[in-house]
Amino acid sequence: MEDTKTIVLAGESETVEFKETWNDAQVLKALAALANTRGGTLLIGVCDDGSVRGVSCNTHQLDAWTNCIVDSLRLHPTRLGLDTVDGKDVFRIDVEQAATPVAHRARYYRRVGATTRPVLPHELTRFLFDRVGLTWESRPISETNTNVSDLIDSEKLAQFVAESRERLPGIDRTLAVGGMEAVLEKLHLSDEEEVSRAAVLLFGNDPQKVNPNAVIKIGRFKTNTIILDHRQFGGTLFDQAEHAMRQIMQYIQARIAIPGTSDWPIRNPDRPAGLAGIRDLIKSHEIWDYPLPSLREAIINALIHRDYSVHSSTDIRVYDDHIVIDNPGELPFALTVAELEKEHKSIRLNPNLAQAFYHVKLIELWGSGTLRMIDECNEHGLPPPIFRSSGGIFKVIFCKNAEAFGRLRKDRASIPVPPGLDDYTVSASDKAPIFV
Repeated sequence: MEDTKTIVLAGESETVEFKETWNDAQVLKALAALANTRGGTLLIGVCDDGSVRGVSCNTHQLDAWTNCIVDSLRLHPTRLGLDTVDGKDVFRIDVEQAATPVAHRARYYRRVGATTRPVLPHELTRFLFDRVGLTWESRPISETNTNVSDLIDSEKLAQFVAESRERLPGIDRTLAVGGMEAVLEKLHLSDEEEVSRAAVLLFGNDPQKVNPNAVIKIGRFKTNTIILDHRQFGGTLFDQAEHAMRQIMQYIQARIAIPGTSDWPIRNPDRPAGLAGIRDLIKSHEIWDYPLPSLREAIINALIHRDYSVHSSTDIRVYDDHIVIDNPGELPFALTVAELEKEHKSIRLNPNLAQAFYHVKLIELWGSGTLRMIDECNEHGLPPPIFRSSGGIFKVIFCKNAEAFGRLRKDRASIPVPPGLDDYTVSASDKAPIFV
């Protein structure tokens, strides 16, 4: 257990909060937020800047504070009492991450960095699901008297099995001996003959019957109000990933640099279909406006990490000088956008969807996708992608040039700008974090 003095010196964080004095509402909010996140320590008698003011209280007051915590939050701290720091008394309260959501006055709170934030209405469903270990994808299809064959396309599942042999040894035999039901069970996509929603999104005959909003929309925009072309793709998530890549490649350009000749544009070359086609779409010698592996990574991330309980689609907007990919749902509560530019753990909102894409080598599960996008844009001579998470929407923005990056970004300091892309002026209004 960390020494209280050491905690004070380290300062506030996701797991540490300081309060100068006791205030029922503020203390209870902070403790609820800590318990709803990763647990942590609340110190009473320490200012925000880490200076120790101390508290003056007797045994009666300490008992009253203890009863306030237990009665109001139904929390039982793992440590609660006075410690001495710099010759002054500090009231220390340690709480563990709660097994169930903790509310204060019918509202839920969580820690975001070193701050306590309320769980907003659009976040509430996902927050409650997350805290009790439930996910939208794992819920079974509610239809009764429905056979697996009525919901699942056997050819799509067989194609997946063929593509996943290397990372799922024995999957062929599972299909041959136990049929589709055995494969789905092995993938944690069914339970006692009940097929999950994730199974239908991955291999379904009609995935949009389960969720009409589980579609991807893509448009070519001149401005926010002038739309030159737009498409909508349904089908399985694998279908949507492939269609979206093909459509983007129709909206952007590629060139082949031949010494002594001018570059010439190529649009939508013929590629294999199916899961292999998603990978082969990016295996070429053409130099595209944007790094195709990064676009593919962002599209797949949008499909597998989106919040399917929200009645909205995944949207891709292709402008002259930038591409915006957004999907319903913000980052998992344990991950902040600022962490996406550095090494971080893989935290999956829909783990079974992510696992399926991993099995066919379309993603990895190390939390390295955003780092690869940054590196690939840098190698391509482009600014880094901009990540934003707010209002229930997560966005990835790819910029074709420095001018677009300067216009769309908030601050260049958060991610280093590749050499040669920093010779433009940033107005005073742009002096905010790039991650918002």
